[in-house]
Amino acid sequence: MRRHALCGHVLALALVCGPAVAAEVYMSADDYLMGSQQERWGFVQGVYDTYGAMARQGKIADPKLSAAVNGITDCATKVSVNELEQTFTSWLESNPDRWNEKMPSLFLAALDARCAEPNPTRAQGASAAAAN
Repeated sequence: MRRHALCGHVLALALVCGPAVAAEVYMSADDYLMGSQQERWGFVQGVYDTYGAMARQGKIADPKLSAAVNGITDCATKVSVNELEQTFTSWLESNPDRWNEKMPSLFLAALDARCAEPNPTRAQGASAAAAN
């Protein structure tokens, strides 16, 4: 009988805590800024690759968003992952009022601002990074 009660308590605890544990999967701006440079590179490269692949395969249903993502990913090919990380980190630090938004959307906003500059220049060593 005690075993059933214990199992019931464990199940109830899992049901109550489950959503809180699932929420930890998403990265916040604070998590990103406190992460190591390698973790930030991983995030930046992952979001960039995902958006680029989705846009190229026509997986973004909204044509306006798809065109914007294509423009941004095309622009971003001119810079290294290191420069993308620096651009996003600087933009994020300058826009704390937007930290409540989803990180992939913030990444697009940062790149949009970067790509709106007249001639985004390639960082030193970008040729080697671009090959990756």
